[in-house]
Amino acid sequence: GPRADGTIPEPTLDALRAIGAWMRVNHSAIRGASAGPFPHRLPWGFATTRGDKLYLLVEKWPADGRLSVPLLDLPASARLLANPSVPLATEPVADGAFVLRLPGAAPDPVVSVIELHYAAAPRVGAVPPRPRPPVIPQPADGAVSLRAADAEIIGDHLALHAGANPELGCWTSLDSWPLWRLNLHRAGSYRVEIEYAVPPHRQGTLAEVELGEQRLPLVVAGTGGWGE
Repeated sequence: GPRADGTIPEPTLDALRAIGAWMRVNHSAIRGASAGPFPHRLPWGFATTRGDKLYLLVEKWPADGRLSVPLLDLPASARLLANPSVPLATEPVADGAFVLRLPGAAPDPVVSVIELHYAAAPRVGAVPPRPRPPVIPQPADGAVSLRAADAEIIGDHLALHAGANPELGCWTSLDSWPLWRLNLHRAGSYRVEIEYAVPPHRQGTLAEVELGEQRLPLVVAGTGGWGE
């Protein structure tokens, strides 16, 4: 947010410029759109829909250029919003999904958008289950590190922000939470340490850590900002 004198910090301006540049290209997938037909996020991202268009918001670009879409009907047309003049090829439905052939590199480093045109609502095919991270083993010293990237995200109102230091954010509802599965083999008392970032206007937020039948309440303090 703005400083006390009303000026906007340069990192915030950079982020807003990046969002604006992305929206200029991909606004069709956001403005006036609603949730896509899939029950949860897919391994490569998620989908939205607007009118006779279905938008695939691809966060993980396939290295082999083959994107599996769990729909039983082929689209009338497919294109990248970043390069709409070039149509994308499709391969016939097999095992409850069809394949989109994509260029080798993603047009956007964060989220690239593919527009599919359907004359009628497509039928959903074999949607892969929500991925479940492996059980975390307890190391020899007994201390277990619960990294954001190792959490199973329950619900749709919490997100993993990837990058050099992945973190959990955009947590907006009590129907969502992170879940870690541990294999603890050493009995004893454990100290729970949580690293978080909270701006002043969000201090006082209530949280709770559950471990088996134990519940540890927490009232978060302000840390100065989302990045501190």
